[in-house]
Amino acid sequence: MIKSSKKEYKETVLNIIGSIFIIVGIAAVINAIYLKDYAGILWFCYSGLILLGISILKRNSYLLAAQLNIFAIPLVLWTVDFFSILINGQSLFGIVGYFFLKGPVIGKIISSQHLLTLPLSLYALHLIGLNKKDTWKLSFIEITALFIITFLITPEASNINCIYKACNNFMSSEFYVLNLFALSFSMILITAFFINLFFLKDREK
Repeated sequence: MIKSSKKEYKETVLNIIGSIFIIVGIAAVINAIYLKDYAGILWFCYSGLILLGISILKRNSYLLAAQLNIFAIPLVLWTVDFFSILINGQSLFGIVGYFFLKGPVIGKIISSQHLLTLPLSLYALHLIGLNKKDTWKLSFIEITALFIITFLITPEASNINCIYKACNNFMSSEFYVLNLFALSFSMILITAFFINLFFLKDREK
């Protein structure tokens, strides 16, 4: 009876989290279309939310962990910067200032997902469990494809996915693209290491 209850709880929670991610991701895309910001559809935080939702609903921990490898550190930086502005009125990393500017409320509601995406995703991964440790490979493929597509079809002025210039105050403009790739791949490897350390069910796999 207790096992059945735990299983029902697990399934319900995963379905709720996965559905929330997909709904918010689709809402973000629709909002970008409504604002005629067609390039903005390619922001990875939008498609990434949908991929997170699909991976959770499908109970695919490999796909879920691959997204976390890409998202985790940027989300931590976003959250720290958000509370830095909220509490001290100053931005540490120059990331979240846009959130506090005047603008449509719906955009701010969608953007606030940055605060909950990481903890909800990690809890979902805990419930599903991880059986493979090479998730960084899929993360590398995804981030490379994302950068190439963004370069090819979005204007420089839009700076989607921070491809053309830094969206923070700690990256130099010198050799920016090279540094962006190096930083992205480094963050993926660091995150994958810790995810494997804490979530990998079978260390032999």
